[in-house]
Amino acid sequence: MTRLAKRMCSAVLAAGLVCGCILPASAAEAEEEARVLQYETVQPVSAVKANVENAELIVQAGQTDKITVESSGDTEGIYTYDFSVKDGVLNITVDAVPFVQTEGWATLKKAFMEGSTISSLSIQAYDGTFIVTLPKKTYADLYAKVNNGSIQFEGVQADTLRGEAGNGEIVYEDVTAGTLQANVWNGLVSLENASASSYKCTVDIGSIEGELPGEQSAYRIESGVGLGGSGLPDQPGDGSGKSIDFHVRLGSVDVSFAD
Repeated sequence: MTRLAKRMCSAVLAAGLVCGCILPASAAEAEEEARVLQYETVQPVSAVKANVENAELIVQAGQTDKITVESSGDTEGIYTYDFSVKDGVLNITVDAVPFVQTEGWATLKKAFMEGSTISSLSIQAYDGTFIVTLPKKTYADLYAKVNNGSIQFEGVQADTLRGEAGNGEIVYEDVTAGTLQANVWNGLVSLENASASSYKCTVDIGSIEGELPGEQSAYRIESGVGLGGSGLPDQPGDGSGKSIDFHVRLGSVDVSFAD
């Protein structure tokens, strides 16, 4: 669990839980921390889909038999939350999270107006953190999407693990998946002890980086960078069924192998 997750969890211990409901933290807690909400369900869940605007989204495995969703940053209570479980799929949607103007956005706007290009751009345009904590098991599908912000998968297992970010980064840390997918317009895909049979990552502007398990020779590799650099050559693999498809239009691929 991240340091931020630990800090937020300590703020909600006294908030109380009701199945299928959202409860605000007490006034004292709200004064000490940003507004914190918590949702809990005991319904069986085989897949999770989370869609959040302008925020940091953390999807993590925890020592729990229930699913919880925690939110901070909504100091005025203006965000719109929707949590629902249907056919075993937990859908989490958070709207009305304010967009934060930053210097990076001014740089991007100026580049487009002048017709110039940029190799990479880091923009943090969000104010809020959402933490989804899941019981430890293998899910059929885990999917997370942010428009502006970041996604961090920590310690989860899934047949299919998918992340999508318009502007921001997606981090896969200590995860296991059959298929690991990432799609980023501007930002970074980071693979930290991320084990999968198939990796499919696409970045428009930015980079794909990290260390993959095993030997490079075991993977079928298709890697392409339109403008930039890549140290990952294409190769047929050894027939084990492992595959890597990494594509960056403008930026770099910097990936190594553990063995």
